[in-house]
Amino acid sequence: MTKDEGAVNEELVSRLMTVSKLRQQAEQAQNQLQTIRIQAQQAVAQANGTANSINLIENKLERSPNYLKYYALQKWNGILPQVTSGGTDRLSENVALSLLSHKTLVTFSTYWRCK
Repeated sequence: MTKDEGAVNEELVSRLMTVSKLRQQAEQAQNQLQTIRIQAQQAVAQANGTANSINLIENKLERSPNYLKYYALQKWNGILPQVTSGGTDRLSENVALSLLSHKTLVTFSTYWRCK
């Protein structure tokens, strides 16, 4: 092999390696783009799920005002307020005891009618 042939071969190998690197970079970019698209679709699906959940709760509240009390009970950590606004807090104690012992919803109006 002559010097010229060797130089041509080196240049050819160099160009082939460059083409190979460019193809790899293009493939990586496509993969990143696909990942971004999937993440965006997941975010949209999650947002739609949250919106549907909110709509269901709103519809349930329209049909049954007691649902808000039920929902609050599901989120309640069982701890009574530490500060009251004066007067007796028998009301909050009785409501809390009823909630804890029976796992039922008690409205203040029901409490006052029983008195």
